[in-house]
Amino acid sequence: MHALLTLIEQRRELVDDKTRCTNRLGSMLKPYHPQVLQWFDKIDNLLVCGFLARWPTLPSAKRADRATLEEFFHDHNCRCSKIVDARVNAIRSSVALTKDAAIVAPGRPHVLALVEQLRMTLAAIKQFERQIEAIVQTIPDYQPSHALPGAGPHLAPHLLAAFGEQRERFTTAAALQMYAGIAPLTERNGNKR
Repeated sequence: MHALLTLIEQRRELVDDKTRCTNRLGSMLKPYHPQVLQWFDKIDNLLVCGFLARWPTLPSAKRADRATLEEFFHDHNCRCSKIVDARVNAIRSSVALTKDAAIVAPGRPHVLALVEQLRMTLAAIKQFERQIEAIVQTIPDYQPSHALPGAGPHLAPHLLAAFGEQRERFTTAAALQMYAGIAPLTERNGNKR
């Protein structure tokens, strides 16, 4: 149980790192390559990392021929022809926000560094998720917590670790609510309730 709790906390730190890295990546792209933020719904995935590693600037993406772009998207499990066509057409029709070397030159290596950071963080998160899954499968009480409505692969192990191994201390649902801090409170003030 202690190992599970530690893994969950460390995974949470990595998720925070991913968010921080994604926010920095987005702010670095805005001055010279903001189109990426429009072409992709989310930029915290390996598809965007691969795209930016290969084409870190708009001119480099525009130089790629249609077949190369389509092959790239297919290789990264983006096979919906409507989405691929829309992205390729958007790349072809986009106009650079700036060609100022004072903005593009320092932005490009910074974006590439952030892409590598994001790739490593995403891989580490996956590794932690595999370890968490392996540990929770060995805990006998995992199935009831996993069966709770809304408790998916991330919340169920967290609930299991939060409640601990000594669940007999929660004799009623109210005791569990009080422990979790979600018990309803009644406030009284004079004649008002």
